[in-house]
Amino acid sequence: MKCKLCLKERELKDSHIIPEFIYECSGLYDGKQRFTIVKRTDEGMGELELRQKGLKEKLLCGDCENRISKWEGYARWVIYSPGKSEQVKSVRTRVVLYENVEYDKFKLFQMSLLWRMSVSKLKQFSEVRLGRRHQETMRRMILDEDSGAEDDYGCFMTVIIFDPNDLASNEQLRRFWLSPRRVRTRDGHISYTMFIGGFYYVFVVSKHHIPREIRQLFLDRTNQLPILAATPDEVPDVKGNLLKSLLHLRRSAGSHEFRFPS
Repeated sequence: MKCKLCLKERELKDSHIIPEFIYECSGLYDGKQRFTIVKRTDEGMGELELRQKGLKEKLLCGDCENRISKWEGYARWVIYSPGKSEQVKSVRTRVVLYENVEYDKFKLFQMSLLWRMSVSKLKQFSEVRLGRRHQETMRRMILDEDSGAEDDYGCFMTVIIFDPNDLASNEQLRRFWLSPRRVRTRDGHISYTMFIGGFYYVFVVSKHHIPREIRQLFLDRTNQLPILAATPDEVPDVKGNLLKSLLHLRRSAGSHEFRFPS
């Protein structure tokens, strides 16, 4: 079979679309290595699907798996490694800044995550379709280990803070995955959003006139990674699709509309 990345005829591995470390390190798995997917619906309560282990498919050859795994290992250390207080400082009330983050490694991790979701044939990633041009551009960049400019397929991350006074609920909510979706922002940008393991990812594909407040949340070439902190109420996509599903409430007609945080 042909590897999706190098396009060579190779024996393919059972490739994780979402890296295994995200499930393991974020508390997404329960004691039986299960996690719950919240399926987005236009009406009524979101359907919940319990899955065993992470989602895999025949996608990459061994060489390409190894290429991507080194970026995953680095991202795991950046996001989840304990005792890293010397690398993290708060720059504003709502933003935590990670310093000395190697731009190339972490940016290629982010890009590989979006690209894998796009080439995947699994139904859980059906809304992520970059199109032939973007998908091929990203494939070549990943294969050549070209991380591009800051706004080339930029991604910003938000940590969702639930009730700080209810640790049990916090832990439960972190075990849910809100499947990725395609959105068009109020500024006309095509983006893909995903909530997993307590983090809300926004991948911005189009790059025309990206607002300054959004560009400031991308990893930059000074090796600084800003992560926005927000409550579910401040991220309508999470509030409308995750919390209301858990509470068995009906969504309002516009609850799934995504708005950039201010």
